[in-house]
Amino acid sequence: MPKAKFQPPGCGMTPSKTTLGKFLRARRLELGLRQVQVAEELGWSQSGYSNFEVGLSRFLDINQAEQLAKVLQCDPETLKVLGKNPAKEPETELGKFIRKRREELKLTREQLAKRLKIKVRYVSELELKSRKIRLKSCVNLATALECDAILLRPYVYHSWHQTKLQTAVGQFIRSKRQEQMLSQRQVAKMLGFSPQHVSNIENGKTSLSDSQKLLERLAEILKFDLSELNGMIPNKGRRVRREEKSLGAFLTGRRLELNLSQKALAGKASISVRYYNMIECGRSLTPSFKILRKLAVAVECELSDLEPFAK
Repeated sequence: MPKAKFQPPGCGMTPSKTTLGKFLRARRLELGLRQVQVAEELGWSQSGYSNFEVGLSRFLDINQAEQLAKVLQCDPETLKVLGKNPAKEPETELGKFIRKRREELKLTREQLAKRLKIKVRYVSELELKSRKIRLKSCVNLATALECDAILLRPYVYHSWHQTKLQTAVGQFIRSKRQEQMLSQRQVAKMLGFSPQHVSNIENGKTSLSDSQKLLERLAEILKFDLSELNGMIPNKGRRVRREEKSLGAFLTGRRLELNLSQKALAGKASISVRYYNMIECGRSLTPSFKILRKLAVAVECELSDLEPFAK
C-alpha cells in the first residue's frame, strides 16, 4: 500500500499549553484544516500561527482575534476573551481616569496613541505611571478621549510650582489662565499679541500699571473680577513699589500659592473681605496679634513669619 503523502490534520502535534491554543486547535480540526492552510488564509507564517496553538504566543490583539474568528468561523468575542492580555492596573488617579475613559470608548492603546500622534509606549506610561501632565498634553488628551478638558484639570502640572514668578500679578494671571485650561499661545491669539508678550506679563517683565484696557481684556478672557487685582498693581502715575517684605506682599504670595481668592482667604481667617483687601493693599493699620494669628492659620504659615508686622 503506497505511503500517504500528507498526514491527516491532528497527527504528530505538539500539545497545546493554553486555553486559547486548545480552542484554536479544536476549531481548526473541526473544519479539517491544516496549520499551513489557516496561516495562508490569515496571511501569516505557519510558525506565527503555530505559536498560538502550542502556547508560545498567549495574547491576541483585536485585529488578530477578528482575523482568526473569520478563518475559523467562530465568535470573535470568545477569542478576545481567551487571548486577552491581563493589563496592569494604573498606579495613579490620572492613569485610572485614562483607562476608564479609553475602555468606555472601546479604544485600544494603539488607537489612542494614533489619536494622540505619539508612540504606544508613551500611552502606557500615561496610563500606568504618570501623575501630572502639562497643559498642552491635557488639551490633546481631552480631545483624544472625547471629554471636557476641565475634567483633567486636577492632573495638570502647574508650572508656577517650578518657575518662581517675579510678581504677584504675574502669578495671579498664570493661575487664572491655567484654571481656564488655556495656553499662553491661545491667550495671546485672543489678545492679538505674541505668546512672548503673555509670557512677559506672567513673569513680571511687562508692567500692567498703565494698561487698564489690557487688564480689562485679560479679566474678560480669564473670567476674573478686576477687584481681585487690588493691591497687586500700583495706581497709575505712582512710582511707589510695595516692598517685597511688606505684610500685603507676603499674604498675596501665600494666597496665590494656595490658589485662593481674597474672599476665600478672608472666610478662612473669619474677617471681612473688605478688611482683608485693605491689609493686602497696605491701606490698613498693622493688624493686631489676634488678627495675625487668624491670618497665619488661613495662609498656612507659622505665626513667627507674621510677627515682624505686629503692632
